[in-house]
Amino acid sequence: GAAGQDISLVNTGGSIIIQATESAVDSILIESTLGGIDILASGATAEDIDIINTGGSVNITATEAANDSIVLNASNAAGGIDLTTATTTADGIDVASSGTTGDSFDIDAAALTTGDVFDITYTGTTGSAIRATDSTAADANAMVWLNNTAADVTAQTYLVQGRYTDDADAEADFILMEDNNGD
Repeated sequence: GAAGQDISLVNTGGSIIIQATESAVDSILIESTLGGIDILASGATAEDIDIINTGGSVNITATEAANDSIVLNASNAAGGIDLTTATTTADGIDVASSGTTGDSFDIDAAALTTGDVFDITYTGTTGSAIRATDSTAADANAMVWLNNTAADVTAQTYLVQGRYTDDADAEADFILMEDNNGD
């Protein structure tokens, strides 16, 4: 058909269920060859949109050459975004970027009156809360770069601030730096 010649499926007061039983990678295919696809839910709280693949994966791919080709937006001021993984021996959440310019991982936040921009709580007994590994040999500028761009340094009292609450262990160190030989 032409523009405006739409097909509408409307069930007033009931549901619409589409189900396929073929074992195929495209058992149900929805495609718009020229336009976009909108999935909208105008219901109340807890009437969510669920995408679940039992036994398989969920892949979201965008090919547009744009900084925001994939956007996750919780638009309510009291809303948030949770990324949760099950117990795994592999990387729980893996962020990989193949870009050669700009920042691979960039976090921007408005001025906070309470809380932190980046908060990590680690409850394990082995490993590290944060580990930075540089495998680019001698051409890397810095492993960790901390930069305070405030014109008035008193606006941010500390560039790095830390606290060690356990004072019972005489062998514990707040900061430990050593080379490859453990020195």
